Amino acid sequence: MTNKDQQSSSLPQFPVLSTGVAPGVVFCCYPITNEPEVTVNSTWDDSNKSCTVLLECSSTSNRSVTYSWSVKNQTQSGTRLKVNIRPEDGETTVTCTISDHVSEKSASKPVNCSNITDSVPPDVEASTCPSSSSIIHKKVGDTVKLSSCLPTEGVTLATWKHRDTEVADKDLGVTTAFKDRFDLNRTDFSLTVNRLTLQDSGNFSFISDVNDKQRPTVVITLQVHEPITKEPDVTVNSTWDDSNKSCTVLVECRSTSDSVTYSWSVKNKTQSGSRLKVDIRPEDGETTVTCTISDHVSKKSASKPVKCSNNTDSVLPPGTCR
Repeated sequence: MTNKDQQSSSLPQFPVLSTGVAPGVVFCCYPITNEPEVTVNSTWDDSNKSCTVLLECSSTSNRSVTYSWSVKNQTQSGTRLKVNIRPEDGETTVTCTISDHVSEKSASKPVNCSNITDSVPPDVEASTCPSSSSIIHKKVGDTVKLSSCLPTEGVTLATWKHRDTEVADKDLGVTTAFKDRFDLNRTDFSLTVNRLTLQDSGNFSFISDVNDKQRPTVVITLQVHEPITKEPDVTVNSTWDDSNKSCTVLVECRSTSDSVTYSWSVKNKTQSGSRLKVDIRPEDGETTVTCTISDHVSKKSASKPVKCSNNTDSVLPPGTCR
């Protein structure tokens, strides 16, 4: 929240007077207090190798407002926007602004384009002969294929264990308790686990003999995660520095998810951490700050538009018409 918003929220919400379009006509109304809501729907077009992004902006204001969009240094009016972007465009920020005669509010969304089939991590195969430190990260509902990457010739015993429980054997197949989700390939002895759950996390061990002589046990650690479902919450606090004629903006990002990594994107620069400090000037106009939270299998982003202004110039006394 900027100083302007903080000061405004601490004062009684007096109506603001504004001259109308007709001479001598004056409107009196309360300023807009809530940001608009922006929804995004992106579809991959394989023929053009691009994304068609449909955006819609809605407001909870109970009076007539005007909608406008800002994207790629272009503006457009209306509640809906259609834009085409490509993967090489990187992150594109779209901003919706609602306004009336006396006030305005904006909300931004970061949009990325990727081939949906490419953006879903493929099944991870232990095709590089995993060591004892091999870790595979997957999300709930995914499928994973576990391979020992050991030679199959002359194998007389091949058994998979999950933790201390035997789940599959080359002669007996998959244990009854796991048949609905586990599959054993009896040619290469790879184990496929479908519809992963959090309980599937842990060590999978492949125990095998060649000509009745035991080989080293292969251990693969599987970690199954709940994907991030909620965008982070971004709060803004801006302070005017009269000596430098600029604003010091303190931004904080919070998430309801556990064990996530925070990163910021502002002015084509990135920075890690849950907090960010940035200096902007009035002549910079609207600056968008974006916080991204991520884990091993998913990520979510949220953006805030920030403007710098001298508070003494930006706050109108109650009942004043400028």
